[in-house]
This record gives sequence, C-alpha cells and structure tokens, in this order.
Amino acid sequence: MSKNSIKKRIILATLLFSTTSLVPELETGRTNNLKDVRLSLDAIISQGGVVLIDFFADWCAPCRNMNPVLTRIAHKNGQIVVIKVNIEDHPASVEKYNIRGLPTLLLFKNGILVERISGYRSEKELQEILNTHS
Repeated sequence: MSKNSIKKRIILATLLFSTTSLVPELETGRTNNLKDVRLSLDAIISQGGVVLIDFFADWCAPCRNMNPVLTRIAHKNGQIVVIKVNIEDHPASVEKYNIRGLPTLLLFKNGILVERISGYRSEKELQEILNTHS
C-alpha cells in the first residue's frame, strides 16, 4: 500500500507505542481498531495529510462525550486520520505534547501542528475547524 493511500484511510484507535514505525493495512470506509498493533504516533503524523489526535482518559466525562463526535467526523472525512490516545497509558506523549486539560485535540497538517483544541467541541464546531485546515 502506498503512502498516499494510507493517508486516505480512517484510523480511530487506542495507540500502543513502540520504537518501530509500523503503519498497518487499513480498510476504507470504516473505523479500524488498532489496539493490537504497535504504532509510532510520530510515524503517523509524518505520513502527511490531516491527522487529528484526541488525548483522553476513561474517567473524563467530556472525553466520553467526544467519542460519538469523533466517530462521525472520522466517517465523514475520509482524508483525515483520527487517533485516540489514552493519557494514562501514554504519559510520555502527554508530556511531549504538553497536554494540560482533557479532552485535548491536536490537529496536524503535513506533519505540522496547526490547531490545539481544549475541551468538548460539538460536531459542527469541530467540522468548521477541520474545514479551515483541510
């Protein structure tokens, strides 16, 4: 699978990090659960395109409320990669990306951070932000 086709796939997953850069084969038109696959967050960001990362915790009510919003966003925007990162499982990423509140969404375009979104956002608000950068 080429890098361009990978960018067009939808990812909605809890990441398990490793030192290797592995981007698996993904199915088009559905969310893919990658909890059993070891991925590098930096590898996904560096693939280019638009990547939305949701930093969340299971105990965070606004984070849980974002789940259906992010699922709809992922399905509606086939060019975007949506990734969920549980802060309790990945404290190094919390520090690296300076996450101070939950939920925090980071939007990358072509490997560059273009937007930091803190707190719950409606689907309409989030889509407007994405439209600005897509």
